[in-house]
Amino acid sequence: MYHGWVKNLDEVLYVYMKSPKSYTGEDVVEISCHGGVAIAKAILDRAIVAGARQAHPGEFTKRAFLNGRMDLIQAEAVLEAISARTIRVAEVAAGHLGGRLSKEIEAVRATLMDVLAAIETGIDFPEEEDRGRVGKAGGLLRRQLRIVERAIDGAGYGEILKEGARVVIAGKPNVGKSSLLNRLLQEERALVTERPGTTRDTIEEPLGINGIPIRLIDTAGIRRSRDKVELLGINRAKASIEKADLVIALYDASCGRLEKEDHELQGLVKGRKVIVALNKSDLGVRLKSKGSHISAKTGRGVDKLLGLMAGELLRGMKTGGQTILSSRQLGCLVKAKQSLQCAEKSIRIKAGSELIALDIREAIQALGEMTGIEVSEEVIERIFADFCVGK
Repeated sequence: MYHGWVKNLDEVLYVYMKSPKSYTGEDVVEISCHGGVAIAKAILDRAIVAGARQAHPGEFTKRAFLNGRMDLIQAEAVLEAISARTIRVAEVAAGHLGGRLSKEIEAVRATLMDVLAAIETGIDFPEEEDRGRVGKAGGLLRRQLRIVERAIDGAGYGEILKEGARVVIAGKPNVGKSSLLNRLLQEERALVTERPGTTRDTIEEPLGINGIPIRLIDTAGIRRSRDKVELLGINRAKASIEKADLVIALYDASCGRLEKEDHELQGLVKGRKVIVALNKSDLGVRLKSKGSHISAKTGRGVDKLLGLMAGELLRGMKTGGQTILSSRQLGCLVKAKQSLQCAEKSIRIKAGSELIALDIREAIQALGEMTGIEVSEEVIERIFADFCVGK
């Protein structure tokens, strides 16, 4: 590290990172100035005048990949870390950048290459073909298939972590939807009045629950209306329910029975992931219905509701193994799974070794595409085009 000046501009530190241990694997010089857009731009302009050029989007990470400093899974993890909206996504990205997923996939690929070599020995030297060896290969294939399937199972969890979940608060007018939104956000985001029908449009706000990014959506009250503006809001509310990953169906616990608007809501949420919340429990519970009793006004039961929301969003998802954040990687895993299933079936029905070898070879290629060992220039360009300049 050197201390010096960019003449007539700023006092700076120059850091020289020598190849091959720099980020890109090349000689790199980094200049740290005092900040401020004007100074940084002036220093950049002088570098360009001296013969440098601005980097293309993702160029530093692309060079790191091309120079063997990281594989394609790790390169994509850089983008995942940059765009992470919660600490949990950042932690998953850090694990991928550290090579956890890459090592597991490469271990599967290496095993499949050994199996392929054993199968091809019987093809090249028919007199030495050993059905016992093929049977052993079948056991190895099944174990690798299970590893690939576990990784695919983690893709649903990864999508929720990366893209976030749409959680819609729905119910009849004046049931406390906006009050619940404000309570969950811990700020007065939505206007709350005693007059039913205050909310005429959807209100969307971000929220994080147990590391899961959520788009929390308050909607207009579900009821029959002749008011054109309110009717637009009600239609938007119904459209939001259709697109929701989870619906909080809100009912008035202080009412003695369900009203026609409540029955309409029950029809709208049928077949969807839904949590029934009985609001206004601070006024007494008269409604005999199953659900989580809460008070948006006092906060009673809201912490429990948050836990229920996280649990319902993750219900049925595998969260213990590798978490896949990239749709490209998921596509590669699905191709590998299909090929391995075909190879395993061919072994089971005692098909020819040539067919078995073909399917194993396709699985190896799919996993190679995932790590970047076998990948086209077009795919590489598409991946790094999503990066920002300077990464």
